[in-house]
Amino acid sequence: MVHGTHLVDDRAGESNPVCGRGVVVGALVDTNIGSTRGGVKCAPGPPAAVTVIAFLSVAPVREGSMAKDVARAVAALDDNPVTYETSPMGTTIEAADVSDLFDAVKAAHRAVEGDRVSTVLKIDDKRASDGSAASKVDRVEDALGRPARSAAQPTDET
Repeated sequence: MVHGTHLVDDRAGESNPVCGRGVVVGALVDTNIGSTRGGVKCAPGPPAAVTVIAFLSVAPVREGSMAKDVARAVAALDDNPVTYETSPMGTTIEAADVSDLFDAVKAAHRAVEGDRVSTVLKIDDKRASDGSAASKVDRVEDALGRPARSAAQPTDET
């Protein structure tokens, strides 16, 4: 293990030995305490083998924009050994096991402030196989013979 504060590969999202299985989120990492310097850190890497895929929606129950609240929920996932992709309706999460998933969901739920918080979770726990969400989409697209989206995408003007 490397000790001290190190300037590492500044290409965010790429692997780097200082981060172990994680990915670089910035350029300066203090490996003595496994933490950050100046708000920069190593994020947990993707799960070793994906066996759990989930769809999560977390939002406060109230009027008005929820973008900042949802952003806090999504940011809370970064401290967990999961990968995720956010869409307009929720976030798809991949994890190596269900306990990692539940820890991430708990963190996202707790990150949203308010008198009432609504959390919806759908889980696909593949106990006898593994595979990513992307591989599931690939198989659907192979069966369709085209990308699994409409040809004309709506714009903000429509």
